[in-house]
Amino acid sequence: MVTTALRERMRAILRARNYSPRTEQTYVAAVVHFARHFGTPPDQLGAEHVIAYQVWLRDQKRASHVLFNQAMCALRFFYGEVLERGDIVERIRYARHERHLPVVLSVSETIDFLSSIDLPRYRVLLMTIYATGLRLSEALALRAADIDSKRMVVRVRPKARRIATSRSLHFCSRCSASIGGASTCAICCSLAPRTPRCQRRRPRCRSTSSGLPQRPD
Repeated sequence: MVTTALRERMRAILRARNYSPRTEQTYVAAVVHFARHFGTPPDQLGAEHVIAYQVWLRDQKRASHVLFNQAMCALRFFYGEVLERGDIVERIRYARHERHLPVVLSVSETIDFLSSIDLPRYRVLLMTIYATGLRLSEALALRAADIDSKRMVVRVRPKARRIATSRSLHFCSRCSASIGGASTCAICCSLAPRTPRCQRRRPRCRSTSSGLPQRPD
């Protein structure tokens, strides 16, 4: 129910605002779905239709808050930038995200988990992430030259920031680096896999072998 002229106008404004092609496709599809829901062109729909659509998304379609807010972003852009109806934009609200506390392992569970990892380099990898709070990609980029045992810090690439660490972690990292050579990656060296996606799979397997209870994400 979205006319070609209206759709092309929305695409032109999205491109002028330098939105990505993916966002352009998503926003246009959301407005099309909104118009088809009522069987009426979107420029003839008002705030009461948006509210009814929100109720339908929540109660009947049971859309997640991500999908709900994505649709609202598209409608806010459509009414605000394409139709220049700021009065309607002010009445389009986002869904509240239900926050869940993250699962935190106890000290004994953490020790059991790390002890269950057979390969030293993978154990040091997870110890480093646990002790420093590094991202997986940052930990995989660490090299022996980044470990400053005298100052008890680790240099993080590519932001060139330094994080204080414990003496035991420095000892484990140095031992791992000495196995693979000083110029190689301090943690994973030549062992495969080295991609973040593959590395994420290993902790999931080890949580079972270490006897930890399976918890929902």
